[in-house]
Amino acid sequence: MACNIIFIGMPGSGKSSIAHIISKKLKWGFIDTDKYIEYKECNTVKNIFRYKGEEYFRNLEKKTLQELDTMCYKVIATGGGLPIYNKNMSKLNSMGITIFLDVPLYELEKRLKNKKDRPLLLKEDIKDKLKKLYNERIEIYKKASITINCENKNKCDILNEVLNKVNPLIKPYK
Repeated sequence: MACNIIFIGMPGSGKSSIAHIISKKLKWGFIDTDKYIEYKECNTVKNIFRYKGEEYFRNLEKKTLQELDTMCYKVIATGGGLPIYNKNMSKLNSMGITIFLDVPLYELEKRLKNKKDRPLLLKEDIKDKLKKLYNERIEIYKKASITINCENKNKCDILNEVLNKVNPLIKPYK
């Protein structure tokens, strides 16, 4: 039974903030996978990447999905890379309704240019790195149940579109 709503997309696409608001509107629990991992590891994602490496972190994401797979009525915000590795996108689609927040690169660049807590965006020119990540990830993101084109939309527009698309799909679970 698919009984969760799961947000995927690039870093800075608004997954956590949108998911949190949706969870309140539906009166469902909210889980941010990066925060969940930080809590379990007693460390930040940035430090996990720095001291234990990306492979270790990706294995933590896989383990997190196994733990979350037993839960229902949750709105989940994933890290940007979580769907990409370990066949996680298939797992996510089996756990609930996946929603890809598709934000244009120019907007992501604007949102992230001064952020220092994004491990994969620290090493290179942010514009080039975002473009590279987007191109590497887009085909997997497109496997989501629903894609929300976020170009020229404010948070309220995005929230309304998400709710209009998921409400008919979750009625049996309310």
